[in-house]
Amino acid sequence: MLDQLRDLHERTCTAALEMERLTAATSADPRLLPGARLQLARLSRLRTTLLDQTIYPMLLARLGSVDAETLYRLRDERMGVARIASEHTGYWTPERVTADWAGYQRACVGMFAAIRARVEAERAALYPLIEKATALARSDGTSTAKAA
Repeated sequence: MLDQLRDLHERTCTAALEMERLTAATSADPRLLPGARLQLARLSRLRTTLLDQTIYPMLLARLGSVDAETLYRLRDERMGVARIASEHTGYWTPERVTADWAGYQRACVGMFAAIRARVEAERAALYPLIEKATALARSDGTSTAKAA
């Protein structure tokens, strides 16, 4: 579980850097931009699914209320970011991006750095909690597959 999250975090940061590179260009690259946008959205969905369906339930079952507050805060923040990203993607259709490249570039300023910062916040909060839950599972004889 931790390895899967680490992989998704790494791939998300790489995809965000690629989008940052593409949006810094003087014109849209119709060959690369749609795939890069799709890849970043896909990774975000995969990360959300892993967090919501596997990691958060496991951590909430294993850890105390202080840790639960951290998880709820992270989840609520992610939901806010997801709403903004969805609105952005909905507004900036491929046709609109092509028609108003400068507007799209302005709309993206800071977005990809914010995605990387979000991943760093998840890393800082979740990795230690997953390791803590794994250690608890080992100490009480519970399968580590359930905890990590």
